[in-house]
Amino acid sequence: MEPGRIIDANHALCEMLGYAEHELVGMAFPELTHPDDVERDLAHMPRLLSGEIRNYRTEKRYIHADGHEVWVILSVSRARHAEGDPLRFIAQMQDISARKRSEERFAYLAYHDELTDLPNRAMFHDLLGLALARAQRHDGAVAVLYVDLDRFRVVNDSLGHAAGDAVLCEVAARLRRAVRAEDLVARHSGDEFLFLLADLKRPGERVPSPGWLDLSPAVSAVMRQLHDVLREPFAIGDQDFRLDASIGVSVFPDDAESPEVLIRHADMAMSDGKRVAPGLSRLYSPGGADPGGELALTSRLRSAVARGRAPRTRARCRLASTQRRSRAPAGCPRRWRRLRWRRASTSTMSRTPPPTACTSPRWGASGRRSPTASRVRDRAPRCSSSTRGFPAAGTCWSSGCVFGRRSFACG
Repeated sequence: MEPGRIIDANHALCEMLGYAEHELVGMAFPELTHPDDVERDLAHMPRLLSGEIRNYRTEKRYIHADGHEVWVILSVSRARHAEGDPLRFIAQMQDISARKRSEERFAYLAYHDELTDLPNRAMFHDLLGLALARAQRHDGAVAVLYVDLDRFRVVNDSLGHAAGDAVLCEVAARLRRAVRAEDLVARHSGDEFLFLLADLKRPGERVPSPGWLDLSPAVSAVMRQLHDVLREPFAIGDQDFRLDASIGVSVFPDDAESPEVLIRHADMAMSDGKRVAPGLSRLYSPGGADPGGELALTSRLRSAVARGRAPRTRARCRLASTQRRSRAPAGCPRRWRRLRWRRASTSTMSRTPPPTACTSPRWGASGRRSPTASRVRDRAPRCSSSTRGFPAAGTCWSSGCVFGRRSFACG
């Protein structure tokens, strides 16, 4: 028999590779080995034949009789033989195909979303970094789009999370169709998606604004296409409904130069647009709302309450017209009272209800001033409330009831 051919095989090997015993006997092992692994496997043979090594162990792929790959751990050793007997090798194999499939799946999920099979944040971040490096080298531009589905929570609450997952898969398929082949679509989290539009032409100098005059035509076309595909009807069971999305855009190099800041600015632009109205597309503007302002205000107020130094909203007011002390006019709910907290290091922070919310006797339910209010038209009521309990560096203003553009104020 020619060297390198199988002279004996057990039943386990026959089942592993899908051959009968008489089919395996006489076959050369390169015929069964995956083409990419043949050279690596043959490299061990000279060392084994020369006696440099007594055995070797490796992972390799065989080809099953039906054509699929079979991963094995192969252990080969040289058999002892009497003088004059032909040299033989003993090979032992362990099937590890299931383990390899699991490893490949874990490696895939490290960079892809399990539900939609879209790239995830990790892959998006890596590819965005590469795109920025190319743009810096070739004087190009990169756009990041942050897409948030509007009112998707209603779908989950009304139809259930299984239906919501089906909608997200359909959304992912539509988003792929809406972009160019070279663009990247990734799932950020929940109902939020990211788009990377790379290798764009760098526009001229842009005046900071949420407008679109200086935006690349390729970016504008993608955004219009995104709105169009998402507004097409969805059908889940016997329910038909439509969705839309709020989109924020940030562009390198005008808005940011690092991946983290570019994504954050796109998120801020999307949030600013959503606050105005759902379904808007908005370009990042440095003059937009401070994303941390509300969080910082909440933290400072909680800290003040914990220290027992929170502003008081039930301040007694002294009206200039009567010089008598009174609380806020009857009929004005406490939650509508205006609260201002001025600190030395920041501007005034305030929470004010709409003027039409007042139901004071001086004002009708519609918010229009009653005739009795004309007597105080030109007076600015001031409050003599104490600031006891407030931080030493701050002054508090508290009002009882909002009269149109005027309010009771104390300070």
